[in-house]
Amino acid sequence: MYDASGNGLPWANVRLYNDFGFSAIKESEGPPQAPQAGKYEFTMGFDAGLFHVLVVDAAGQPLSEVIDVDYEPACSQRIDWQRVE
Repeated sequence: MYDASGNGLPWANVRLYNDFGFSAIKESEGPPQAPQAGKYEFTMGFDAGLFHVLVVDAAGQPLSEVIDVDYEPACSQRIDWQRVE
């Protein structure tokens, strides 16, 4: 996740889960100016399926809407969130 200037948001956590009990929360992969800042990687396996993604705070409480992702093995997904107030 990035701010409007393209800087990574190291405070942002992302939760990924599915309807079969898988759940993981990840923090950004680097400090704000690092190349990996704002990037999240999850190991999701070899089976296609529907996953749900949302931004959460440090306590795991939701900060965004849930986004559904149709996962296909060996693919990358990009989700662009925009903050609205």
